[in-house]
Amino acid sequence: MLQNNKFFSSPDSLLQKVSLLASNVNGFNTNSLHFVMNSIDKNGQEKFYSRLDQSVQSDWINVWQSVYFNSPGRYSVRVFNRQDVLQAIGTFELFLP
Repeated sequence: MLQNNKFFSSPDSLLQKVSLLASNVNGFNTNSLHFVMNSIDKNGQEKFYSRLDQSVQSDWINVWQSVYFNSPGRYSVRVFNRQDVLQAIGTFELFLP
């Protein structure tokens, strides 16, 4: 899902905008996707961070979602369809300079 797995934040920014791309070469076959973001602690445990829903067309193969993060760290992103079937997954790390 993510082409980059490291992002650097501006030193004067309180929030960091990260654009996420989910792809499915066969189309998503749904009219709604759910982006679920979790923070990942030092022990690898995930904690819910945010969820964003997006309307889509069933034949779309790419979907962008912009998310604002308020602290550095590791994050996981899972994309589910309307039936809660996993469509894409990725992780990344956000750094402050």
